[in-house]
Amino acid sequence: MEELRNQKKQLKLIYKLFNALVLIGILMAFIFTLVKPINSNLDSILKWVGYGFVLIGLILMRQVKTKIKILSNRYKRSYIKSFVESQILDSTFTLDQGIWQTKVLDSAIVDLSDEYKTEDLIEGVDGDLKYSTADIEVFSINRYDGHKTKTRTYMGRFYRFEFQNRFNASVILKPSSRIKYKVYNKYDMPSSDFNDAYHIFTTKESDPTTLLTKKLRTRLLDYKLKYGDHIAFSFIGNTLNIAVETRYSSFDLSPQLDLSDTELRKTIDEIKQFIEFAKSINDDLTLFNN
Repeated sequence: MEELRNQKKQLKLIYKLFNALVLIGILMAFIFTLVKPINSNLDSILKWVGYGFVLIGLILMRQVKTKIKILSNRYKRSYIKSFVESQILDSTFTLDQGIWQTKVLDSAIVDLSDEYKTEDLIEGVDGDLKYSTADIEVFSINRYDGHKTKTRTYMGRFYRFEFQNRFNASVILKPSSRIKYKVYNKYDMPSSDFNDAYHIFTTKESDPTTLLTKKLRTRLLDYKLKYGDHIAFSFIGNTLNIAVETRYSSFDLSPQLDLSDTELRKTIDEIKQFIEFAKSINDDLTLFNN
């Protein structure tokens, strides 16, 4: 364990040095491109040296990121797996598995695009409640004139809870007013506070007021205060889906972040918090068709 942390510190230092190399290169290229030249030949050489620093720095930073990812997977196998499974009872952690793309698609709360990745699956059973959660990433790919660019459009933690009974209404709560599925229509609750917090969507045959009780709305408003526009919910059939946009990987080491025990416990506490939320919903029989 200590060996892994020392390797991480070394790679982080190297990453910072390469990052500095890139910044120096950008500064040199900027200065010797825009400033009036004193010696045109020398300025031209220094400008291209700056470009070279940028290119070399970016290539080396990419290599360091790859090495950190390899180190991160070793860290997960040797430490994270046992830690997670000891903190969340009756759970299993699998680093190279995740939430199926079709399940995320069916939730209607994350807009999928050209490429989908998922990892760090935690799943388990608590009474008659089944749960699974994993990191997900979504990318759009643009092709133009023989070139391809990939842009990440979403990164976060996705939760899926399966209940024994079906909810008494189909309801989607999003920070965005856009939804891809025509089967869902915009809906306004009698409560203006809740309408201000979430964009509400439902099906024609559903009555969201039967599901969104005052007690449940209060909990959902608390989450809105905590996560802002980075959280979404859907109650569909017998599943509750939650998407939290974090823009980082929950259990990965990275050049920017040190995954300390404190940060790890914070992540675990958040996962346990959502499990407890789902359990409280499971206990409220008025929310289901019986």
